[in-house]
Amino acid sequence: MSNRPLFPFIIIPFLVLAAYCNTFNAPWFFDDMPNIVENTPLHIDNLMPGTLWQTLFARPFYTGSLYRPVSCLSFALNWFIGQDNTVGYHIVNAAVHALTAIILYLTVILLYKTPSLKHAESDEGVYSIALLTAVLWAVNPIQTQAVTYIVQRMASLSGMFYILSIYNYLAGRLKMKSRIQYRCFVLCIICFFLALGSKENAVMLPISLLLIEYIFFMLQSNGAEKTYFRVLSVISLLILLVGAIYLFQKGLFNNFFSQVGSRPFSPYERLLTESRVLFFYFGLIFYPIPARLSIDHDFQLSTSLFSPWTTALSTIAIVLLVFWAIRLIKKQPFFSFAVLFFFLNHLVESTMFPLELVFEHRNYIPSLFLFLPLAAWLYALLKHFAFKNRIVYITIILFVSLLISGLGTGAYIRNMTYASPEELWRDALEKAPLSARALSNLGINAGWKKIGINAGWEKEPSVDKLKEALFLNHKALSSYQQRVTFKPTILLNMGNLLFNFGLYDQAIDQYKRSLELKPQFSDAHFHLAQAYIKKGDFSRALTQINGVIEYAPPRSLFFNVQGLALLWMQQPEEALLSFRKAMYLVKDKSTAYYHLGCALSLSGYFDQAKWFLAKARNRERNNIRISFSILENSVRANDSAGIEENAKYVFSNFDLISIARAIEILPKEFSSAPVDINLIQPVIDSMAVRMAKTLFNEE
Repeated sequence: MSNRPLFPFIIIPFLVLAAYCNTFNAPWFFDDMPNIVENTPLHIDNLMPGTLWQTLFARPFYTGSLYRPVSCLSFALNWFIGQDNTVGYHIVNAAVHALTAIILYLTVILLYKTPSLKHAESDEGVYSIALLTAVLWAVNPIQTQAVTYIVQRMASLSGMFYILSIYNYLAGRLKMKSRIQYRCFVLCIICFFLALGSKENAVMLPISLLLIEYIFFMLQSNGAEKTYFRVLSVISLLILLVGAIYLFQKGLFNNFFSQVGSRPFSPYERLLTESRVLFFYFGLIFYPIPARLSIDHDFQLSTSLFSPWTTALSTIAIVLLVFWAIRLIKKQPFFSFAVLFFFLNHLVESTMFPLELVFEHRNYIPSLFLFLPLAAWLYALLKHFAFKNRIVYITIILFVSLLISGLGTGAYIRNMTYASPEELWRDALEKAPLSARALSNLGINAGWKKIGINAGWEKEPSVDKLKEALFLNHKALSSYQQRVTFKPTILLNMGNLLFNFGLYDQAIDQYKRSLELKPQFSDAHFHLAQAYIKKGDFSRALTQINGVIEYAPPRSLFFNVQGLALLWMQQPEEALLSFRKAMYLVKDKSTAYYHLGCALSLSGYFDQAKWFLAKARNRERNNIRISFSILENSVRANDSAGIEENAKYVFSNFDLISIARAIEILPKEFSSAPVDINLIQPVIDSMAVRMAKTLFNEE
């Protein structure tokens, strides 16, 4: 170890890079899709203030409400630079993680300058302990879920601003000049709001500062320390009061012993279960081998203090551990602080709030100081044996080196699981065989291969793949489900599998089963409408989608399907209204331009249609359907020059086989705007004859 100023700023990023270098090409997973890939308000193409402002309200499916604005803005900036290429997102995530570790290192140094510890260790010892604390935290494999899983930048970004706020608070408390103090405290407050804007669990920061104030300043208190302590106490009480009001509003106290929302457990059951979960987290943090880590865990619900019996044991152990930490505040301040900080920062996500039971990324902030007592103890051993027993001294150094390399290797191995969605969910299923989520997601990914950012299906889907996917989803129906609404989602997934294999009648049956369990399930209504359109049953499709639009938040997909049904029902004027609404809500306007152009053409607005269809063709030059629609618009407008020009365009950009196939297929392909083949057939035939004659004369 070294106390040279630049060494930590080199070694920490290097070790993070070594542990995460195999993640930069990892694809999108799970919640990445609705939060980033399908979240169109984040898909910005400029940095104008108005454009950036909209990203702060990019809550999936509920665009318009403020939602983790700092995290959303960071995703939007990533999209602006690299769109759906995941490399840029992973680079930012790794950089945030490395920076958080560096700030942790600097924060531990400041803790040693507080009144309770300023004479506890030499400068070299302080730097070594701080560096070891930061490194053990940074390379620990449990952090992989917060770093490699792109959307969990919300957790890591919140952690970075959280520790930066603590650093600025300590810097302000330790500065004697009021101007510098004021600047540090302002930065502390700004970082607090940035952390809160990244993820809501940062709300515990003022109470963490109160803990720091008490342990590291109040033990050597004077009037000033008591003033700071009183201020933080008032802020903490306000936070607890707001939290209590929130719990009352959500009915968590009134329904303490009954299910709340979509969770299959009561707040009471979750509170009991989380006592066991917290010790499970301890086990993952201090024994984080890749075989124990997973994106999903089977965890038995605690229904009482003695069911299972480990619930009572865990509850008693937490009470004793907290009591022990309080008793040792003066003698072992780092141990007490690490333990109390851990439990304090799990209060939001690991108590009675109706969240899922277990997620590894929830430890990102709580684990920040857990390795501080271990680092201090290891350094004390090194110092003790430095001159007394050289063999033991070297053994400790080797142990620390092997520990760091082992943790880093574990993180690297764990990150290999993120190579593909199928591999990630297969790994999850091996570790959580009763998890409906793992079964369903593995089934979805087994049923198709993804192309680009969207789930594109194989051209010749395998029946065996379909059977495997349906089997896994069927098994998920009888497995443990994290939400009571998950069964309708599984049935929806089964419907989507069948739909994409062209089995529309069977898909419709699954969608209907899903809606029987959850009548206002907008996704099921939407996909059912799509299935009806595929079958040419436009009236039923319109009924389904109209029902969704009445109660669900507006989405471009809904209005697009509504417009298509109206177009095929020969109601182009009504379809125009739907497509205009769809265009307003969607960022990539290629499809919107095309459908709006077709509706305008069928409504008799040929010049406007020409403009929109041209815009669509400029974006998708290889789409023969768009070229046919442009030709059709010219025929409808009796535009001789346009007919000639667009007919030549078709024959110069598409071969005869593609043209013949399009003529045969398009009248029966209902998933896009109708093309009147009878109207353009004479023009195509005439152009084909002319081209054949020209070719014959040339020969």
